Amino acid sequence: MNFKTLTLLSSLVITVFAAPSPQTVDSLLINTPVSVVSCGAVTLSWQGGAAPYDLSVFDGTTSTKIKPLATTPSTSFAWDPIDVPAGTSVFFDVRDSAGFIAQSALIRVDAGDDTSCLPASA
Repeated sequence: MNFKTLTLLSSLVITVFAAPSPQTVDSLLINTPVSVVSCGAVTLSWQGGAAPYDLSVFDGTTSTKIKPLATTPSTSFAWDPIDVPAGTSVFFDVRDSAGFIAQSALIRVDAGDDTSCLPASA
């Protein structure tokens, strides 16, 4: 390569890497609920990002997905009933259409008076 070609290539590389990102997505943040009660209900909410959103609940001990909860254009979702046994440590994961991910803090599922929403083995 001659000097002129090398200068042109290095200018191109600098332009590509220095160009501002066209993405102007707000930070995606999910709120950790105060309490989660087995067979009860909870409203999960988040802000930022770009709709639609995919919301899932994960096992806090193994980090495996327990179940997907919703794909929604909204920034909140009512999970009812909470079909996870009491004593399970969980966290929530929301992903936006741009690929950004936010996760809640760990929270323990508390026991409720009702267990009718749980599988017989729970």
